[in-house]
Amino acid sequence: MNIPCIDLGKQPLANKFIPKEDLGKNEYKYHLAYEFNPDTYLLSMVHQPDMSDMFNDSYPYDSSGSATMVTHFKDMADNINKNFFGNILEIGSNSGPFICNIDKKKNPVAIEPCSNFAKITRDKGIPTYDKFWNSDTAYEVMSNHGFFDVVYSANCMCHIKDVEEAFFAVRNVLSNDGTLIMEDPSLIDMLKLSSYNELYDEHFTMFSVHALQKLLGKVGLYINKVEYLLNIHGGSNRIYASKTMGGDSSLKNALMIEKYLGVDKVDTYHLFNERIQQHRDIFTNILYEYKDLGKKIISYGATSKATTTFNYCGIDSNIIDYITDTTPAKQGLYSPGMHIPVVSPEEGLDDSIDIIHIGAWNYTKYIMDKEVNYQNKTWLTEVPFPRIIKG
Repeated sequence: MNIPCIDLGKQPLANKFIPKEDLGKNEYKYHLAYEFNPDTYLLSMVHQPDMSDMFNDSYPYDSSGSATMVTHFKDMADNINKNFFGNILEIGSNSGPFICNIDKKKNPVAIEPCSNFAKITRDKGIPTYDKFWNSDTAYEVMSNHGFFDVVYSANCMCHIKDVEEAFFAVRNVLSNDGTLIMEDPSLIDMLKLSSYNELYDEHFTMFSVHALQKLLGKVGLYINKVEYLLNIHGGSNRIYASKTMGGDSSLKNALMIEKYLGVDKVDTYHLFNERIQQHRDIFTNILYEYKDLGKKIISYGATSKATTTFNYCGIDSNIIDYITDTTPAKQGLYSPGMHIPVVSPEEGLDDSIDIIHIGAWNYTKYIMDKEVNYQNKTWLTEVPFPRIIKG
């Protein structure tokens, strides 16, 4: 039985940026809320938007635009090239920073439902299916390419509605000795950091290792190893699973830490919901006080996280003058829901700024090291609690 536990109110699609001519039109919004299942330990979205509304030929997030992610995927591809043999499949390849670094002798294949990105990897000679991952897609891929020795998926499995079917499809395409390697945001980091803005339309499920152990076991896959990734999406888990039982000490340690933090109890999520309500009130009070003093406030990074924060806190262009972002596909548009203008850093960063809110809080150190000309400004974040970082 699912128990409602987290409520972030009405939200737009996090990556649905608005052209100026569409500002007066009705904008799709849904109720962003999560529920917990005490039997499966899954924390999942109550009202799930249609996947095709989110992932399509105009999807703007390009993982190749982040230097951190490019290095991360290159390193992971090098690791797999060195330590794994046989065919490689990536589910959710985006613009290809991982799969394009896989040795062609390993016959890399990609799944990417956003056709604008699927074209990029296809043009680089990698067979790419611009389809959603499910049993039908798995059957088609296996018919054309055979079984795979590695199935890699980063920040994708949590985006799939029917996640049990998705894992069943993975099991079907894996060779008998094959390995599933998946990365997704860490639920315990979200709880520890009060990073409620990890929750948005694309994150249908926030996985704990407890939940994954049960879910994978239902389809005949077993967790063998858990790695913690400190600097990826504010903290992520990398799970290694196969058709063979037998987890190492990393699995036992992960389960022990999660048990200690209460991921298996609904009260943990009720308390999280109360805590983020308090954070919202503190954060908005800080912004209103600065605005009352006539300060110019901008935000750095038109991220999905910022979309959740601004809509949950009711922060619009009366408070945030604009958002700067390096992604050309977002520049000149308006943020989902709150309709804050998005401009390039070249246009938006100047000495008239007083306060800089960090929308990409998981890259705080990288951003502040990069923007040396603005380190004398007041920087503001809401994670792990609303506070001034510098100024």
